[in-house]
Amino acid sequence: MACLLQGLKLVNPDGSLNSQVAIDKIPDTIDSRDIIVNAINVCSQRKGSEPCSTAHELFNCIHENKIPELLLG
Repeated sequence: MACLLQGLKLVNPDGSLNSQVAIDKIPDTIDSRDIIVNAINVCSQRKGSEPCSTAHELFNCIHENKIPELLLG
């Protein structure tokens, strides 16, 4: 998980979410953009004990906040 997120440049070397990169990837045309941005900011606070566990925390938070469903409509 961490490698995938790093490859997409969505996480920093320490495993923390690169919020600005994530937000920049959200098209302006999505109606739920503000909700997604808020969820990204909430998820960026999640941390694990090391990069892989942080990636797992981010993945869980993204799904808890229904970001995929909001992006896909």
